[in-house]
Amino acid sequence: MNNQNNEITIFDVANYIIKKNKSAITNMKLQKLTYYTYAKYLVENNQPIFNEPIEAWLHGPVFPNLYNEFKRYTYKPICRGAKKGEEKHLTNNHRVLIDRIIELYGNKAATSLSNLTHQEAPWRSAWDNNEDWSKNVIKNEIIKNYFTKNFKKIK
Repeated sequence: MNNQNNEITIFDVANYIIKKNKSAITNMKLQKLTYYTYAKYLVENNQPIFNEPIEAWLHGPVFPNLYNEFKRYTYKPICRGAKKGEEKHLTNNHRVLIDRIIELYGNKAATSLSNLTHQEAPWRSAWDNNEDWSKNVIKNEIIKNYFTKNFKKIK
């Protein structure tokens, strides 16, 4: 995604999460922390933090572009952020929100986060165990409705 207007990208958010998360982070865990950041921002601001499709894959919500950027790590910890992402695009408010998500979910294992997303309506509403997961799009409206009612109060 082009970032000519200092528009926030998924890679800006992901690089910040990689930098700030205290424990090793795999692609799966990065997906889930990015997803919860996306959901929280959507609830608080009535718009997405970045424009990327979210798909319901076997292990939970996935941003395909983010997955492809880090798939070379498979299940190993990610060593460094994406070349495309720049932390400078994030405002202090963005950083505070991401820090809250990391505080709430960052100590959980990737598999625990995956299991958690499987219990939530956005993934369940889009999941279809077919060959082409790109058809399992998770809609912003469903994310917003679910997390408006179900997000833990994060101060």
